[in-house]
Amino acid sequence: MNSGFFINKILFIGDDNKASIDFSNHLHIVHGASNTGKSLLIEAIDYMFGSEELKEVKPESEKYSEVAMQLYLNSIPYTVFRKWPSNSFEIYHDFVEEKDGANFYSYFKVGKEKKQ
Repeated sequence: MNSGFFINKILFIGDDNKASIDFSNHLHIVHGASNTGKSLLIEAIDYMFGSEELKEVKPESEKYSEVAMQLYLNSIPYTVFRKWPSNSFEIYHDFVEEKDGANFYSYFKVGKEKKQ
């Protein structure tokens, strides 16, 4: 059994738009012209690993309201969804691209507790 994690795919989800980046190969070089989504991809990965804020990357980010990350954790496939802005994650068993009918696993929340 392999330990650790491996990103399989990042999905950007909007009402009328969807885009994905496949990471199933072992080497990736992110390149392209201005305003093609390189910064959005880096910001989305940081956001999916728990950053409390998604920095606005206009105009690319305006088309999407949610990001999903398909990953292996200790060789087990999961998909994590997070709306932006949001401090909550939804975690599903297996690789899914839509939550309807998917095998829900758990919720997770990021952020600091607020003193009362």
